[in-house]
Amino acid sequence: MTVEMLKAKIHRATVKQAALDYVGSITVDEELLNAAGILEYEKVQIADVDNVSRFETYTISGEPGSGMICLNGAAARCVSVGDKIIIMAYAAYGEEEAKQHKPTVLFVDEKNKISRVTNYEKHGRLADMQRGTEQQYQSRGYLQIHQRGRKQNESCKNHCRSERAGESLEAGRLYGGAGSHDGLSA
Repeated sequence: MTVEMLKAKIHRATVKQAALDYVGSITVDEELLNAAGILEYEKVQIADVDNVSRFETYTISGEPGSGMICLNGAAARCVSVGDKIIIMAYAAYGEEEAKQHKPTVLFVDEKNKISRVTNYEKHGRLADMQRGTEQQYQSRGYLQIHQRGRKQNESCKNHCRSERAGESLEAGRLYGGAGSHDGLSA
């Protein structure tokens, strides 16, 4: 027996374009697809937070780093530019594997830049990934976290800026606490 479960989701991405005259699909920044573990041409379900529409399509890789989220073809009629959407991918797991499975949950900011990645969610709260998963995410090249005494990189600076502005879902959790950059130090 197999069980279909949430494999990954990109949570509350902002629709940047809607291209009615395109053949079909959703164009997603390639960095977001890779970080979430969603493949190009993979079937996804889209939920529009603003208008409650829900539909299925497939992904096309957009320019890496562009933050592009574009609904194409008929799907363009289901959204408006500026809407917040949730992009969900599902997979079939064996019964025992399903009991251990935790989906990848990718949070993005207003510009569709990665702000947080976790692999666990429960109603009403999120628990962050632990050190091993953060290191895996870092090794993929999507986030550079410096150790004590090292020069801050742009993604770290931007993350702290968004924390101070109150835009982070849980301030500083990925970095070990609000304004702290030593969450992964040895």
